[in-house]
Amino acid sequence: MRLQHVLTQQLRRLLRRYALLRRASLATLLLTITWLAVIYWGERSVYAHHIDACHWEEWEKWPQGAQPHHLVLVADPQLVDPHTYPGRPWPLDTLTEKYTDLYMSRNFRLINSNLDPDSVVFLGDLFDGGREWAPETPKELTFNQKQTWKKWTQKQWLADLARFSKIFLDQDQLYPQENRELFALYDYATSGGRRRRIITSLPGNHDLGFGPGVQLPIRDRFQSHFGEGNRLDIIGNHTFVSLDSPSLSAHSFFAPNGFETDTEQDTFKHIWLPSMQFMEQLRAPTRKAVAEALREFYPDQPQTGRWAHDVTMAKDAVTPADEKAGPEYGKSKPNLPVVLLTHVPLYRAPDTSCGPLRESPNPIQIRMGYQYQNVITPGLSKEIVIKITEAAGDIVQVFSGDDHDYCDIEHRFNIAPTLDMVELVKTKLYHIREITVKSFSWAMGVRRPGFVLVSLWNPVDKEGISLRGSETSTIQTHLCLLPDQLSIFLDYAMLFVLTLVLIIVDAIYWS
Repeated sequence: MRLQHVLTQQLRRLLRRYALLRRASLATLLLTITWLAVIYWGERSVYAHHIDACHWEEWEKWPQGAQPHHLVLVADPQLVDPHTYPGRPWPLDTLTEKYTDLYMSRNFRLINSNLDPDSVVFLGDLFDGGREWAPETPKELTFNQKQTWKKWTQKQWLADLARFSKIFLDQDQLYPQENRELFALYDYATSGGRRRRIITSLPGNHDLGFGPGVQLPIRDRFQSHFGEGNRLDIIGNHTFVSLDSPSLSAHSFFAPNGFETDTEQDTFKHIWLPSMQFMEQLRAPTRKAVAEALREFYPDQPQTGRWAHDVTMAKDAVTPADEKAGPEYGKSKPNLPVVLLTHVPLYRAPDTSCGPLRESPNPIQIRMGYQYQNVITPGLSKEIVIKITEAAGDIVQVFSGDDHDYCDIEHRFNIAPTLDMVELVKTKLYHIREITVKSFSWAMGVRRPGFVLVSLWNPVDKEGISLRGSETSTIQTHLCLLPDQLSIFLDYAMLFVLTLVLIIVDAIYWS
């Protein structure tokens, strides 16, 4: 009774203060309250609800006391621009651009505030029309595509860059929570690592083009702002190898007849050579990066040792820069699990199932077209696995993008021993899991965009050997789905129609 009395008194005060409320009918008040609730749900709470459902502790299954490194993978944000929907009239094109940016901005901010990841890695296709916008020197473009490039200028690319930075690189977006937990060096090493990184350098075919269509001025522009597409990182006691697969695919691609080119494409060597050399020369940088990481984890360990008196392959020779770091670079072996990052997925047989979490009932199609190819060719896929396994260690996981939908498969590669792989005495069968990450944007053909959470826990000793044993998995993943923006718009539309109906009925009733 007391609660009813309080509510009655509050309502009377509101009616005395706001004369407009006395004139409003009950239906109008109910509609107003309904609209406020629906808008709050559609513009705020639904986003937080989806992000909160992905909290690490909800799905991680590490032993008690584990302190894993938390990584977020974002694929294909593909900022909407004039290239995305060229025939869409104003103001629809402007609204699409605005609301896709707003959608990604809200979700990315909530990821950082509610999930607080240690690292965020983008898997390419940052812009939709990045390859189409002419650089400052369009005369260097080739393959009779100048008419395509002429339509747009460097100004458009810089505008897209500013939008991307505002959504994903702004300090308010990255660090909505200023206080982050700090770990001692020893705890950092044995827990698997807690380091915050933002990596945006992996290019997609919409950023550079694909295969023979990659233009060097376009690639140089991308790398000047985002970094080298081929790179090596130690994250959470794992060796992450990022590979510029759109450029590398100029070495081997599907011809219009559907068959793979059977010879190395010397005509396009200027495109694929940097990526090929990166893989072939990966061994020494990997050993150096692992040794530096271990030295950071265990700074109290003495750095002693002698140079080994043995014959060394030319590509494994230690450079003067490596000598400054110590003799262990010349003989240490990489021991950390390898994770391969590639925008274009590795080859798989046609109609290979992508698992139950895929939105589309169809698998990834083996197709090619203007500036795209759905998968890397079979021969090049195997060559990638062989070279990286030989140089950096066993690949335990592959993450890719490009398809816009989720796909989870297992590759099988038979790799024969070579002169450089003396530890292999016979052909070895490798089982490698690949996850293709969903697009982060609701304008890329999926109703439920998403991202992938990766939990890395690989406690190591001073030699880089896992304390969990070689047979134990050090990676756990989880697909996090984002709200269906089109459904939210449809809910608004249905509520609008219902509002009109109720207003008409109410007017007729009181007339």
